[in-house]
Amino acid sequence: MSYAIVYSSKTGNTKILADTLHDCLPQEGCIYFGIPDPVAMEADTLYVGFWTDKGKADADTLDFLQQLHGKRVFLFGTAGFGGSAPYFEKILAATRKALDGSNTVI
Repeated sequence: MSYAIVYSSKTGNTKILADTLHDCLPQEGCIYFGIPDPVAMEADTLYVGFWTDKGKADADTLDFLQQLHGKRVFLFGTAGFGGSAPYFEKILAATRKALDGSNTVI
């Protein structure tokens, strides 16, 4: 099964998480690693990282997520404000709204 790691990182923190995922996952399955790009959409599973902007993912990530159909999607992100689980859940819920219902969030 192929995968791609796509991330948007304003301060570098989300890239650190993306690099860690890349180091931990089997390299032979990775078909793309980098900023949002249509090439990544060829993967079966997408690990999509974002920075938080006004309580949801940044605009570049939201645009990318809206283009996905029939994919397995793992969301990860960074937020410079807050520290409570309910706040982070709210961010994820707002970000998930960008995904078409044919996708499976893992």
